[in-house]
Amino acid sequence: MPALAALLAALLADDASLLSDDELLARVEQAEELGRLADALRMQVAAEVGERSRFELGADGLARKFGHSRASHLLEHLTRSSARDVGARLQLGRMTRTRSTLTGTRLPALYPAVAAALRVGTLGVEAARSITRSLESAAPSCTPEQLALAEHALVTAAHSSSADLVAVQARMWRDTLDPAGTQPREDSLHTQRSLRFGREIDGLARITIAASGVDLAELKSTFGAYASPRIQPRFRSDDDLDPADPLRETRTREQRDFDIFLGLIRAGAGADNARPSPRASVRLVARERDLIGGRGVAWLDDVDEPVSLSTLGELRCGGETRRALVSDGGAVLSLGRTERLFTDAQVVALAIRDGGCIWPHCTAPPSWCDAHHVQFWRDGGGTDVANGALLCPAHHRLLHGSEFRLRMHNGLPQLRAPAHLDSSGTWMPVGRSRALAVLAAPG
Repeated sequence: MPALAALLAALLADDASLLSDDELLARVEQAEELGRLADALRMQVAAEVGERSRFELGADGLARKFGHSRASHLLEHLTRSSARDVGARLQLGRMTRTRSTLTGTRLPALYPAVAAALRVGTLGVEAARSITRSLESAAPSCTPEQLALAEHALVTAAHSSSADLVAVQARMWRDTLDPAGTQPREDSLHTQRSLRFGREIDGLARITIAASGVDLAELKSTFGAYASPRIQPRFRSDDDLDPADPLRETRTREQRDFDIFLGLIRAGAGADNARPSPRASVRLVARERDLIGGRGVAWLDDVDEPVSLSTLGELRCGGETRRALVSDGGAVLSLGRTERLFTDAQVVALAIRDGGCIWPHCTAPPSWCDAHHVQFWRDGGGTDVANGALLCPAHHRLLHGSEFRLRMHNGLPQLRAPAHLDSSGTWMPVGRSRALAVLAAPG
């Protein structure tokens, strides 16, 4: 052990920034091999601790001797590793260690090819877990010869394929060896589907979705289609954008995926005439002096984090809201009135005129968009097509919370960037009018 520690210390002390390209790549391979060997060693000793801590040994078990009820607890204490990592080491160790019979005879490991590859560092533990997990599932339905054939094929594939690809191939072997088990496995995974709303922490809550099979394929296909630059209305792709363009797309892929998700939810809910819009019951609570002065915050039902007054304006455009004004002492002064919405016919007219979100380079279709009052409703702006424009949720929020300005000119929307982005103050025509496209068509 001291020799191994000295070797690793020497490698770490060697500044990688001073290596040539070839030396660096060689070092990467060397480090990976050492890491695989170290992982195999941790798995091997964990499995031996598990063997010496078997339940039937009672008080003589290794874990019990050191005050722990099971091997995993002892290993967590010794290694300071997570329960998940320790559990994985124990499980893989049981599959790849030699076994003893009651008479003391030693038997080979359940998966000898995997065990041999782990010992020499040619197989990583992640790929080994995928192989053993899939073959264990198929083992009751195939012969030992078939299982050995699959094991050797997968270990060989792991020499040149990533752990992810090995996992895919392992599942293919599993379903080939046990075709009758495919449907039950699929049904089992389907029962585990879920959507969970996490607790709100510092203004953010995580939404966790677990999907499998057809559901997962449908979700990926839908997101892929709406994220594609070929979606209509089509604007310039990222490759076409001028880095100096103040209106270029700035969202990350994850942010755009979230906006796609929210847009689909809103479009689906809006198409259900039997239920009210999910945004129709939003109640906003704000102090009267804040609203009058244009400063301060408002509060939404069932959300702990306050929202800015610019967000309040955004919500007024997108759906019915009930405004509650309170005094400094907490008394409710008024409940206001329900904000007026654009009608379905007006939204259709806006969709024909704007073709989707009017923000340059945005590909959000009309069904995802809010009808925005160009002259704000609170300032006397009318709810009519001549004062409306379609904006997706992300750009609707950006407009309300920034110095971008929108106006109508000859019945069409125009956008102006803030001075720090465009000192010329140019008003840019925005939107992709289907009506103008029809008029411009030849014939």
